[in-house]
Amino acid sequence: MVEPLLHFAVPFASLRAFGLDLGKVMFASLVALMPDIDVLFQIHRSQTHSFVLLALVTVPLLVLTWNRRSLRSLVLLGAFGVSVHLVLDLFQSSTPVL
Repeated sequence: MVEPLLHFAVPFASLRAFGLDLGKVMFASLVALMPDIDVLFQIHRSQTHSFVLLALVTVPLLVLTWNRRSLRSLVLLGAFGVSVHLVLDLFQSSTPVL
């Protein structure tokens, strides 16, 4: 039970330390939990824990939201949250991040 709390708390604390408002911080922290959705399919720490998949999702979203600053910032905050999740998992066990 500690692991999901850690995946939520680290992006939350780091973004709040930079002075971001609570709504954006909550969004990024909740998105940081998304890679663990693969637990429902019993394939934990597989494709959803990959920086390649993160890039394949983030880059098109950035292209689509390039002219809308508020949406683009949400895409970047979500990517930050997932990146923190992946980095934290590297310290726990074998995680194929590529």
